Amino acid sequence: MDIKVGQVYKEKQHNTLAMVVAVQNESAILGTGNMVSPKTIEDRYVLVRDAE
Repeated sequence: MDIKVGQVYKEKQHNTLAMVVAVQNESAILGTGNMVSPKTIEDRYVLVRDAE
């Protein structure tokens, strides 16, 4: 999975959207302020919109 700035994800269990605002050491920093690993994104989020 390639995480890129500008991608928008939706949490699987909630109706929350989060945009990737930065990528650092293969982890994504979301607009919600959370830093998450690629595994966490894979487990908890669904890609809604890819980066352009």
